[in-house]
Amino acid sequence: MISKRMTGAFIALLLINSSLLAVDWNPEKVQFKTRDGEMLKGFFVAAQPHEPTVLMLHGLASSKEEWLPLAKKLTEAGWGVLAYDARGHGESSQTRNASAQDIYKYLGAPGPGSRWERMIDDVGAAARFLSGSKKVSRSSIFLAGASIGANVCLNFAALTRSVKGVVLLSPGLDYRSIRTEEAIQKTGKMPVLIVANSKDQYAYASSVQLASISKSATFWSDVKVGHGTQMLDDDLLNRLLQWFDKNK
Repeated sequence: MISKRMTGAFIALLLINSSLLAVDWNPEKVQFKTRDGEMLKGFFVAAQPHEPTVLMLHGLASSKEEWLPLAKKLTEAGWGVLAYDARGHGESSQTRNASAQDIYKYLGAPGPGSRWERMIDDVGAAARFLSGSKKVSRSSIFLAGASIGANVCLNFAALTRSVKGVVLLSPGLDYRSIRTEEAIQKTGKMPVLIVANSKDQYAYASSVQLASISKSATFWSDVKVGHGTQMLDDDLLNRLLQWFDKNK
């Protein structure tokens, strides 16, 4: 006869094994070249048939891994994801040291024609990789950016107007001379989601301004305190999935 204690232990073991299976996530390691020859590295999971793909760009001095919580949620729902290390960052760094100091030194001064500005075209390289190598339709791609990554993604969306929508976590009016006011005016009816917490003063003030300019933007400020992907908790992750699903 099986005791209650043994039954409880067996159930607990099943739960542990189930949780281990749930986190067994093995994305494909990918790389692609930019127009000026930079090799950018990322991870990719293909979408289920007829589901969109989200292209993700991290914040300054961070890496693609900051998007793992959202990437895993999306792939569980059948969506595709591509997150990559920006030029000078993480595995895309041309040196062994991807510290903030090294990144600033490598990218140089901001402004027109700078490596900072080229980050916008790098999103295009990622989109070309998706459409070319992975046969992902351009019209099925969403963008998601955090901090300076939000500014970069918004500017690319404004230039091409070919993506389905954009999620902006803690955007700024100006990060390293990548500005957003004019860009958000050019997104037209494209769905734009802006997320910032009021404690993050510059990002919040910038988000209020951007939301007031756009006719199609949704602004969430009732989120966890933090900057960029630091705001990602279970509540926000679930709300983001609902927003993506609504706008696909």
